[in-house]
Amino acid sequence: MMYMDRRILNLACKYPFSSYSKEVLSSEKSIGVELKYLELAKKRIELDIVESDKTERERERGKKRYYNINMDSIKLDGVKSYVYSLMIVSVISNPIITEKFCRGEAIHSRRAFEEDSDENIIEIAKELEIKLVENEEGEFLIDFDDFLKNPLSKEEYRLVNNMINRGIVILDKSKLIDVLSESVYNYVKKGLSISIKRIPKVIVDYSKKSNITVRIKINKSISGKSMGWIEELLGIPITDARHRTVNLIFAPYFTNVKGMDPEQAYVIIKKYIDECKKINPDTKINDTYIMYQCKYSKTHKLRPLSFRRAKSLLLGLVEFKSNNKGDSNRNNNNL
Repeated sequence: MMYMDRRILNLACKYPFSSYSKEVLSSEKSIGVELKYLELAKKRIELDIVESDKTERERERGKKRYYNINMDSIKLDGVKSYVYSLMIVSVISNPIITEKFCRGEAIHSRRAFEEDSDENIIEIAKELEIKLVENEEGEFLIDFDDFLKNPLSKEEYRLVNNMINRGIVILDKSKLIDVLSESVYNYVKKGLSISIKRIPKVIVDYSKKSNITVRIKINKSISGKSMGWIEELLGIPITDARHRTVNLIFAPYFTNVKGMDPEQAYVIIKKYIDECKKINPDTKINDTYIMYQCKYSKTHKLRPLSFRRAKSLLLGLVEFKSNNKGDSNRNNNNL
């Protein structure tokens, strides 16, 4: 490895969205797309998805990623995997995966902030276009407008519950890290999606075959007949099994469970299929097919697949996770 500035490499590894990452990569001799980094990027995205689904307590108990690493080569791998992951997420173009990826990267940065020096935190804040000053009491002064750019929903972050002096918000380090983490989330999300025309074909092809999935968490303990999972599925574009998803799940659900007219159901399902086509356009589903299935379901009073049968239908495309212990025990796939 040619790049030897340890401080820059450390910052790039901990905050790969920053200009430090670009500085590190610019020092590397390009040898084209490397499969190694595609695989590392896929793993990174999957880790982000898992991390974003955890509770705060679960994260505290879990292992930390990327921070206390001694080998420069591993740090460089982390920087490169981030760049590749941006391209893969852009190609997949699944809004749920994008959301979880960005949230996972924000969690990654949060842990880095928690271990980092105040000097480095202030430096990274500049990267996020946030003006930050530390006073003699160890408090951080952030511009009023910068504080409002990254709003947090918690009650403790309402302006009335924070110290403000002449357009400056005064935060302790804990609150500052929350604000910066949210800023990282917004910063990463803003950089997506990269135009597919700018992404090498080998990465595009790899991304479409990556089979990166997301989990739908269903609380079935309240009612075994709950169909809330279908509403969740509507937000997750899939690359295959779309014909059967339309005629066995969506058409019966919207026409006979939600009581919609076929025309109303058609509009919702067509929008969903259009999103699916963005990640894999290879489908023969057209408007006529969608409308036919909606009318057929309505006329014959069809019911949608059960939760268990839907899991079988979409195995390998979407991971379903049920909080119903009995349901989990009946399925060896532990979905």
